[in-house]
Amino acid sequence: ALEVRIQNEIDSAGDRIRHDYRLTVSELIIENFLQPFVEWNHRHGLKARFQAHGSPSDILLSYGLADIPETEDLESHGDKHFMRLARAAANLYGRPLVSCESLCWPKQSFEITPGQWLARVNLLFASGVNAIVMHGFPYALHREAWPGWYPFAPSPFIPGFSSMINEANPLWSAIGSLNGYINRLQGIMQGGRNVVPVAVYLGDGTYFHGIEPKATEAMLEHLLEHGYDYDRINDDSLAKARDIDRRLVTQGGARYSALVLPARARISSATATRLASFAQ
Repeated sequence: ALEVRIQNEIDSAGDRIRHDYRLTVSELIIENFLQPFVEWNHRHGLKARFQAHGSPSDILLSYGLADIPETEDLESHGDKHFMRLARAAANLYGRPLVSCESLCWPKQSFEITPGQWLARVNLLFASGVNAIVMHGFPYALHREAWPGWYPFAPSPFIPGFSSMINEANPLWSAIGSLNGYINRLQGIMQGGRNVVPVAVYLGDGTYFHGIEPKATEAMLEHLLEHGYDYDRINDDSLAKARDIDRRLVTQGGARYSALVLPARARISSATATRLASFAQ
């Protein structure tokens, strides 16, 4: 019994230590890298656009620091849940544009069709992206040796990526139609406002793909299958949110009719107190 009690105390201390360590690293990255980068852009009359995923920091807060949060569809393999993180941050922190490094498949050079481009674009729009950045448009080099040179073509160093989009690509004739379609939909989406009914609590601020329990992933899929779009919400946004007309309203103006808390073993006392006030 003594050994079990000691082990439980060690496990509890370990969780708190890991939480404090991750929080410290997150704060250091934000204060010493991301925030100075944004401020430098603003001093020079520029907007800051970056991909916050992959950094061991509060991913939603980090995305929200950017004027244009950017996701990608490469590492996520078109994962609609992963790509919603940038859109969620944009809603939480009031960023009107969400961009995406788009149309990139690993190990499939010269294999992707215009139909696959269109399907991926539709997935991005459904995930809240309203500014497509195609990957990529390499400049022409060694064009005399068709199809020329591409920076992401297969080599002894990299497996290669698609899409190689320039005049040497046999599918170049489809780009005009694709761009026209993207232009029309982006015009509508950039002139509108996201309406997302559900906020889902993201307790692990340093989010990375695969960190969440299978039960949470299944719950997110269940929401979408039944027609309920969702945003993830973090501790920072909950601390600054208000209850207006029985809606959870964030500092960026997002309004949620419901807040879902996935099953978790623990939660911070500040967030627990805030949630209790919302419930009351």
